[in-house]
Amino acid sequence: CARVFTKFPNLKSHWRCHLDNQFACALCDAEFKRRPDLYRHCRSVHVMEAPHMCDRCGKRFARAD
Repeated sequence: CARVFTKFPNLKSHWRCHLDNQFACALCDAEFKRRPDLYRHCRSVHVMEAPHMCDRCGKRFARAD
Protein backbone atom coordinates (compact mmCIF):
# COMPACT_ATOMS: atom_id res chain seq x y z
CA CYS A 1 0.00 0.00 0.00
CA ALA A 2 1.36 3.41 -0.92
CA ARG A 3 -0.58 5.47 1.63
CA VAL A 4 1.50 7.90 3.66
CA PHE A 5 0.67 9.08 7.17
CA THR A 6 2.15 11.92 9.20
CA LYS A 7 1.19 10.38 12.53
CA PHE A 8 2.04 6.87 13.67
CA PRO A 9 -1.37 6.14 15.28
CA ASN A 10 -3.03 6.81 11.92
CA LEU A 11 -0.64 4.44 10.18
CA LYS A 12 -1.23 1.79 12.83
CA SER A 13 -5.00 2.12 12.45
CA HIS A 14 -4.77 1.91 8.65
CA TRP A 15 -2.43 -1.08 8.78
CA ARG A 16 -5.19 -3.13 10.39
CA CYS A 17 -7.30 -2.83 7.25
CA HIS A 18 -4.77 -5.06 5.49
CA LEU A 19 -5.18 -7.82 8.05
CA ASP A 20 -7.93 -10.40 8.10
CA ASN A 21 -11.10 -9.50 9.94
CA GLN A 22 -10.29 -10.11 13.58
CA PHE A 23 -13.48 -9.11 15.39
CA ALA A 24 -16.44 -11.43 14.84
CA CYS A 25 -19.99 -10.90 16.03
CA ALA A 26 -21.11 -13.67 18.38
CA LEU A 27 -24.73 -13.32 17.25
CA CYS A 28 -24.38 -13.42 13.47
CA ASP A 29 -21.76 -13.98 10.76
CA ALA A 30 -20.58 -10.36 10.59
CA GLU A 31 -16.85 -9.73 10.89
CA PHE A 32 -14.97 -6.47 11.35
CA LYS A 33 -11.42 -5.21 11.20
CA ARG A 34 -11.88 -2.76 14.08
CA ARG A 35 -13.43 -3.30 17.52
CA PRO A 36 -15.41 -0.01 17.41
CA ASP A 37 -17.10 -1.20 14.21
CA LEU A 38 -18.13 -4.44 15.93
CA TYR A 39 -19.54 -2.48 18.89
CA ARG A 40 -21.48 -0.18 16.55
CA HIS A 41 -22.85 -3.21 14.69
CA CYS A 42 -24.00 -4.87 17.91
CA ARG A 43 -25.65 -1.71 19.21
CA SER A 44 -27.46 -0.92 15.98
CA VAL A 45 -28.38 -4.41 14.75
CA HIS A 46 -28.79 -6.62 17.80
CA VAL A 47 -29.69 -4.30 20.69
CA MET A 48 -32.20 -2.38 18.59
CA GLU A 49 -31.46 0.94 20.25
CA ALA A 50 -32.93 3.82 18.25
CA PRO A 51 -32.17 7.11 19.99
CA HIS A 52 -32.08 9.23 16.80
CA MET A 53 -35.38 10.43 15.38
CA CYS A 54 -36.01 11.92 11.94
CA ASP A 55 -37.45 15.43 12.17
CA ARG A 56 -39.56 14.88 9.04
CA CYS A 57 -41.18 11.48 9.49
CA GLY A 58 -40.60 10.64 13.16
CA LYS A 59 -38.95 7.29 12.35
CA ARG A 60 -36.22 6.30 14.81
CA PHE A 61 -32.72 5.07 13.90
CA ALA A 62 -29.79 3.52 15.74
CA ARG A 63 -27.26 5.87 14.12
CA ALA A 64 -27.37 9.57 13.34
CA ASP A 65 -25.68 9.15 9.97
